[in-house]
Amino acid sequence: MNTAQPNFDEGLKYVQLKEMILARIQTGDLKPGMKLPTQRNLMARHGLSYATVSRALQELAREGFITRAVRTGSRVSGKARAASAHPLRLHLLGGVPPAAARGLTVFRELLDTARELGLPVELHEEMDQAARARLVEDVLTRRQKYGHDFEAAVFPYFAGHREHIDRLREAGAPYIVLDVPHAMPGYSIVLRDHLAAARMLVERMLQAGHRRERIGLVLGSRDDADPDPYQWDLAKAQGALDALGATDPRRVEWNVAPDVEAGARALDALLTRAPELTAVYCDNAPNAAGVCRAAAARGLSVPRELSVVCVNKPDAALEFPAPVTHAWAPAEGVGRAAALALFNQLTGHADPPLVKELPMRFEDGATVAKPRD
Repeated sequence: MNTAQPNFDEGLKYVQLKEMILARIQTGDLKPGMKLPTQRNLMARHGLSYATVSRALQELAREGFITRAVRTGSRVSGKARAASAHPLRLHLLGGVPPAAARGLTVFRELLDTARELGLPVELHEEMDQAARARLVEDVLTRRQKYGHDFEAAVFPYFAGHREHIDRLREAGAPYIVLDVPHAMPGYSIVLRDHLAAARMLVERMLQAGHRRERIGLVLGSRDDADPDPYQWDLAKAQGALDALGATDPRRVEWNVAPDVEAGARALDALLTRAPELTAVYCDNAPNAAGVCRAAAARGLSVPRELSVVCVNKPDAALEFPAPVTHAWAPAEGVGRAAALALFNQLTGHADPPLVKELPMRFEDGATVAKPRD
């Protein structure tokens, strides 16, 4: 954290001293109950007159930031942070994360935790790239002016924000990306490692005895025109492909919509091209339910004749012939982890980059079995 003392130029020098002390209070350098440097110390350190230092301390005391006593000197008030003229603040760029249920959970937790910590959150939902760039520059300008971090940016995802994230990262300013699907060294993120989850599921089928050339993949969106390596679907696809190694295109169905009907169509397409398949990995639970439905329509038993796995916990409304083997990380905890991480950065208890990893959960159901042949 930048703790360099500002230069006091001509003008209202007592205001500049007051701002410097407020900055140290707000960043946690001076905590409630701590004693301030003496007036003589402040005078000598900054080349200020007795009257200038006295007026700055008088105003801080009048506004509730410090308490003063003749024998014990000046101390930081217990409620100084809440009263600060530079409150710690989070800027949320981009609105609620995608996927309504997950996004609302993350968003609600972020706001609730920020409120508990006394961090105001400013929402910036309708911003074009130019407006985002201006906001980031304003944050960095204020950071340079006051010599401390009072503001942090929260990004729901990387897509559309990468240049702004990198601008803050290069400056060493606090920020965090709410929910990232795979590890990104050097960035401040909350990680739910779905790339690892996909690998885990494919490896489970391999351990059961399924041969690599007999495992099919039902994968989500693949944006060939402008691939974004931070999309959830691409992270899951990469994990599955990594675990299998070289994969025959006949055994991969891309751009499958996340619903039951699409999953059923995907299995029909796979079995038409590769009828020898004994197992199928799916990016999501609705696709897996569709695969099970299509398997039953073809007279295939799950898991005796076709094993099925998926990323994310199935909704109770989805119909499976048996509890499905899956790996997942709940959305609960993402928003809270992000707010706490930024609070620690802003109060000097952590420096970026910072990664808060939420553990994936593996649940071995009854939809995986040893292949018959």
